[in-house]
Amino acid sequence: MTFASSTINLSQLIPSTEIFSTLWKNINQSLQSRKKCRQTINELNQLTNKDLADIGLCRGDINAVANGCIDHLIKRGVNIDHSYFNSVEIKLN
Repeated sequence: MTFASSTINLSQLIPSTEIFSTLWKNINQSLQSRKKCRQTINELNQLTNKDLADIGLCRGDINAVANGCIDHLIKRGVNIDHSYFNSVEIKLN
């Protein structure tokens, strides 16, 4: 009778610190992005309808602007300050 013997390398079972580092980095970036989004929404919600209209927005645009979805604003002809959106990921549909 023969027995198959195999050895298991313990390092294969334990995730590397690089994986945890990458995971933490992604979570941190996501939290920072959400924080910036919430801050933008709060600041725009404090503006009056007239103030929003002065900058070419309406209340319905607030979430899209905060999330960086500017394609529908461009289609509407709103003058977009692209320097603001350079720091956030722009989502064009």
